[in-house]
Amino acid sequence: MPRKKTVLFYQHFGSKFIFRGAHYKTLDYYNHIKSFFDYEAVIAFDVDSQWGPDIPWFHKFKSMPTLESIGLTPDILFLNSGKDWIKYQAAKQIPEGIPIISPVNHFRALNPSHKSYSLLSKKATRLCPSPELFNAVSKHQLTQGKTVYLPNAVEKVHQDNKQWHEKTTEILIVGIKNPEMAVKLAKTLSNDFKLKVVDRWMCKYDFQETLNNSQITIHLPKEIEAHYIPAIESMLYGSIVIIPDCVGNRSYAKHMDTCVMAEYNLESLLKAVKLALSMGVDEKFSMIKKGQLIVEQFSFDKERIRLLDIFNSLDLG
Repeated sequence: MPRKKTVLFYQHFGSKFIFRGAHYKTLDYYNHIKSFFDYEAVIAFDVDSQWGPDIPWFHKFKSMPTLESIGLTPDILFLNSGKDWIKYQAAKQIPEGIPIISPVNHFRALNPSHKSYSLLSKKATRLCPSPELFNAVSKHQLTQGKTVYLPNAVEKVHQDNKQWHEKTTEILIVGIKNPEMAVKLAKTLSNDFKLKVVDRWMCKYDFQETLNNSQITIHLPKEIEAHYIPAIESMLYGSIVIIPDCVGNRSYAKHMDTCVMAEYNLESLLKAVKLALSMGVDEKFSMIKKGQLIVEQFSFDKERIRLLDIFNSLDLG
């Protein structure tokens, strides 16, 4: 029987309780590869990484695995294009010719002033979660290697959607990335609605339960995102989504089709709330249905199959 190819992941958690979408997506990729017959996923953490019960990986290991403790020579490296790659190459020399899979998680990777910019000139297979980021990376003059569009899939942890009349939150504001705007919106709306604000990190189970319980969800992403996942989760759970353009939502956010779009200011967001509230029953449930249909492209099964195809296309010598 042929030996499984070892895929080494490397991560660094720099701040306590600060977990980004890229952290969870790395865990998703790791679990996908664990299910592949021909590949074996292994992870090491930078010696300076945070480690504790709130780290998503904590309960998988008796202690934090490091390069020294696992002591192996991988066939493939899986390095996020940013701090993880930079930390790895500072800790260990990368052998010439070893295949590198590198998710690109933000447009800042294309900014000459950013510390990850120089990584573009290193050969790798780069995974981009949105068409906009894929086009920008693949056409960049420094980019070496293959660039692949791989939409970030969403794991739905609650299989049953609550019916509209069962949802006890009339308006939910997801303001983790813009708490200041979330507070302004909440002050304006709080006297008229059963309102809830999420302005800090929650575990995936609790966060999706909160989305599942919301009739209308206002999302406040950063002004530019590589791929904004929480709005996809809202659509999966049958919520009317209100969201401004953030670049990384254009593949699924279609005004008055799958969601209500707004400009990124208080006045426009409040107008979008009024528009959502004025929708008739048929219009409302048509939007919910169209949202659920468009986000089928972000299924876990599709992501797993696409990722396996990418690994099978690598030149392993």
